Amino acid sequence: MRQGLTIALVPLLWLATFGSPSRAGDPWSLPDEARGTRVAPLLLLSRLDVREDLKISSEQVPQIDQAILDLFEKAKGLKGKSGQAAIEARKAVDEGEKAWLEQHLTPDQVDRLWQLDLHWEGPAAIVTRPGVGEALSLSDEQQAALRTALRERNALREKTRDVVAANHQFGTRALTILSDGQKQRWARMVGRSIASRSAPTATAAATPAPVPR
Repeated sequence: MRQGLTIALVPLLWLATFGSPSRAGDPWSLPDEARGTRVAPLLLLSRLDVREDLKISSEQVPQIDQAILDLFEKAKGLKGKSGQAAIEARKAVDEGEKAWLEQHLTPDQVDRLWQLDLHWEGPAAIVTRPGVGEALSLSDEQQAALRTALRERNALREKTRDVVAANHQFGTRALTILSDGQKQRWARMVGRSIASRSAPTATAAATPAPVPR
């Protein structure tokens, strides 16, 4: 399960639209507007609801804040890079994040973070993460339908800026593409819902509840 925790640098750089921490201890939090998008799992730990769900201790908080600041700095350093050098650099950041999480979180916290990572991205993860699609045994037709639905969701988000509505529409459509058995497996992957301090989103509602080891 833990091998599923991977960084997503493009969304991380995109988050600059919503600001970024300037120093450790800044009250920055991953915004609700980023729901439905794949982000670095470490960024989920900036949210109070996630910290409470994982039972993050007071000793872990400053370590997490500093790690998030460091991650933003590393992402900035990758901006503009391309080719094999960029691939290797991103791989190094990815491996560094995974190592940090496994060193500073308990095994149970890491496993739950993987569930919340899937829950945050929602059904889009079925398209963006090959391992999830394989675990659900998607047919070629289902994969094509989900890719089309995701493209349409992204276009709607871009056009209307209504993240909640676009995610809800896609989540509802995605679940109609899955069989009953696949929906049950997906629900087990994302686990129980998190009690958010913000207004609940349609994406969360559309994903009812770890990728099999």
